[in-house]
Amino acid sequence: MQKQIGYDVLAEDTITALLHNNRKLLEKHITAAEIDTFVTLVRKNREPRFLDYLSDLCVSMHKSIPVTQELICNSVLDPSNADILIETKLVLSRFEIETTTNDGESPAEPEDEEEVWLFWKDNSKEIRSKSVRELAQDAKEGQKEDQEVVSYYRCQLNLFARMCLDRQYLAINKISCQLDVDLILRCMSDEDLPFDLRASFCRLMLHMHVDRDPQEQVTPVKYARLWSEIPSKIAIDDYDNDGTTRDEIKERFCLTMDFVENYLREVVSQNIPFTDREKNKLTFEVLPPRGWCDQMSGHFGFIQL
Repeated sequence: MQKQIGYDVLAEDTITALLHNNRKLLEKHITAAEIDTFVTLVRKNREPRFLDYLSDLCVSMHKSIPVTQELICNSVLDPSNADILIETKLVLSRFEIETTTNDGESPAEPEDEEEVWLFWKDNSKEIRSKSVRELAQDAKEGQKEDQEVVSYYRCQLNLFARMCLDRQYLAINKISCQLDVDLILRCMSDEDLPFDLRASFCRLMLHMHVDRDPQEQVTPVKYARLWSEIPSKIAIDDYDNDGTTRDEIKERFCLTMDFVENYLREVVSQNIPFTDREKNKLTFEVLPPRGWCDQMSGHFGFIQL
């Protein structure tokens, strides 16, 4: 079956379905050759489903598989395969803002603003670019090409998130320099973007920036302890005395925390909060079972609703 991959007989679909959530088979039968074949299919077809196949090979029962994660990172993030990925950048754009003067005239004044832009190569190997807002708007209006780019980009973000799952620093260190906290937060909180795309950014923020060093999960109240864990002496000044690091991290994520708190407040203030299925995709990612609360609250305090 592995030899039939790429011949349009659904071999890749079958293999992914068989191996998904089967850790032993994934670790034994997925090698660099299979990963390279899937990457070749991504380049050949430019279809989001092949990115989804790679995503499925990263995990088993919601747990990462470091062996296949490493293989996928080495292949997908190799400079020779940069042409299959959509690049994300903050671009300084100039807008004209109308201002009212004393004589009643309203001259247009230029003002600079940073926007998130996407850059990719089309089938003819030409570099294309567009702001993510414009792409989302044109896709919403039914532009087929923009719909395909948005779908492909969303699957790419999901793949990146699974490549980073459970602190896989091989991926985190390479991807985080392009998709930093500020850029991801811009897209998470941008109401002009579709909910599923914002949800993908939210998932990436969690696995690439929140669930990583120096953050760590901390149980707020631990009722059972070993004698060896209890210090012989303790003072008030010694308790939680790593303020500098905590303050730096809190400052780094303060806007993210504000977004999560404001978003959840807005959700719970609705008469019927969960009627919008598309919005529920974002809500689920903002507060997943093992997510923001576990990571952030344990390290430096979190929201109170």
